[in-house]
Amino acid sequence: MGPLGGAVLTVPDTGDERRERMAGRIVACLTSEREQLTYARNSWMVPAGEKAATAWRRQVPELGALADQVATARSRTAKLGAGWPAVSLALQSAFQAALTGQSSQAALRRAQQRATSGN
Repeated sequence: MGPLGGAVLTVPDTGDERRERMAGRIVACLTSEREQLTYARNSWMVPAGEKAATAWRRQVPELGALADQVATARSRTAKLGAGWPAVSLALQSAFQAALTGQSSQAALRRAQQRATSGN
């Protein structure tokens, strides 16, 4: 299962139903298959919707393996919630350590320690 990154669009509960409906329409537009494909073509980012990702795969076959992951991907914060920043930092540090000569195993062991301790 791969991570699914990107932005989260929400409609806040403001008490103003008219504005909330309009905000909902804007979110629906931005997350439509058409807009996901437009954004993906312009940014080289994989659409988050399965239908859009399948269409994008046909348009950009050289990156098809990335589009295939959308079907089973989940949000990076889905299970970690507020703990995601600690895990992200641990992973970033591990990648950097491995790229600068530390053994991959040692870097990942340290990342596991950092992620589980929150430091």
